[in-house]
Amino acid sequence: MGHMHRVATSPDLIPDDRNFGARLEKDVLILPELFLPLLVEYKIETSELFYALTLTESRAVARALGWELEQVVKARRGLAHLIQKSIAPPPPSPPASTYSWGPLPRYPPSSFPPKKKIG
Repeated sequence: MGHMHRVATSPDLIPDDRNFGARLEKDVLILPELFLPLLVEYKIETSELFYALTLTESRAVARALGWELEQVVKARRGLAHLIQKSIAPPPPSPPASTYSWGPLPRYPPSSFPPKKKIG
């Protein structure tokens, strides 16, 4: 995932299987308050750790939400998409024409070893 967002909860959010009901505000991933016990139990402080929790403890997440495992998988994909959208893409590479290696050095013929005759 690359960029870490801090994690917070809000009583105004409702879990859903699109992206767990998460919302991003600046550098904070806000989750429904229902996740608070899991966040505390597993010491989750960043979006990367929360995402990892949904991978490694999918059943615990499903139990906490009263969901089927498939809903957790679907929500995890949506969460990944939400987080990826918030990460600025890397700057594009400059066009090849901007690279200038300069002229190749010219060596006088005397600096080359003599040619061997074949045959």
